[in-house]
Amino acid sequence: MHYSFVALALTALLAPAVHANPIASIPPLSAAAAHFPISQLNITEARHSGTSPRGGIAVDTTQATFPANLLLCPSVNCLSCFSINLANQPLDECFAAPGTFITAAISQPSNQGLPFGVLVGTSGCASVAQLPAVNECFNLNGPGAFDTFAFV
Repeated sequence: MHYSFVALALTALLAPAVHANPIASIPPLSAAAAHFPISQLNITEARHSGTSPRGGIAVDTTQATFPANLLLCPSVNCLSCFSINLANQPLDECFAAPGTFITAAISQPSNQGLPFGVLVGTSGCASVAQLPAVNECFNLNGPGAFDTFAFV
């Protein structure tokens, strides 16, 4: 028993300081992204910049940024997704998803893009990839289950 506590304490001290914050409440599954075009996203393509509108043209207007929702989907091609409102989310923090997901999208009616990056990743945000565009479904390929996300 004493050995287990010491081993646990050492692991906690030596482990990287990454934490995953759960989202307070997750609404029921949404089919909002079922009509989006579908692309593949590999974890090795992780880069950070703002998230672009689909089609690549960004308009400088902050009023058009929201509403926007992150859709995390346990099924392929964004057919059935958990929806997370992106308004007022803290930046540079890793969040635990409501479960594992294999596709993701950002639903934004204005199609203006976001001034921050939206990342999806493996446990504890150990490996992440940025969703590069809004209103596009991304089937995710990477080393393990996707179960976290972050805004940077």
